[in-house]
Amino acid sequence: MMFVSLLLITIPFVLLEIVLVNLESYYMMIFHILIFALSIFAIFKGGCTDPGIIPRQSGYMMHLRSKNYNVVINGALLKLSYCNTCSIFKPPRTSHCRSCDNCCQRFDHHCLWLGNCVGKRNYKYFYLLILFITINAIVEIIYNVNIIVESIKDKEEKKIQNRLFTIIILSITTFYGVMFLIFFI
Repeated sequence: MMFVSLLLITIPFVLLEIVLVNLESYYMMIFHILIFALSIFAIFKGGCTDPGIIPRQSGYMMHLRSKNYNVVINGALLKLSYCNTCSIFKPPRTSHCRSCDNCCQRFDHHCLWLGNCVGKRNYKYFYLLILFITINAIVEIIYNVNIIVESIKDKEEKKIQNRLFTIIILSITTFYGVMFLIFFI
């Protein structure tokens, strides 16, 4: 699923880069490439980093299978629940992920876009991914609308074919950016 996410980010990036080269907008190209590279970094780090999976036990605690186990941590009495699948008493803020079939510390959710759980060790990369994709989508939408308006106002006849190409590509990437913001982020 991580590769599908890469594809969903790469297609509008390539389309917009083609337009940016055509318009000779080099500062926007550099900014766009930087945000794209940071997004790719966050996808790989978030998808490939262990989210905080607690290793399964080999069943030596099976005789302790009561539903709860009381333990004192930092002076506070806590009830640890037992995970029958992993054969462990789950530490506080640990949940079992049904998709990965593992117990994960500080489990947030199983992210389909990363193909991994989001937990203790990879939450910051997931957050960075959301941040970079949001920044990229907002900047793309603002930039695209600005260029579309300028292209429509341009009255030079010799640039009609180039202008039409620009408007079509930018309209597609703007629509894609809006849909990405609404449905995925």
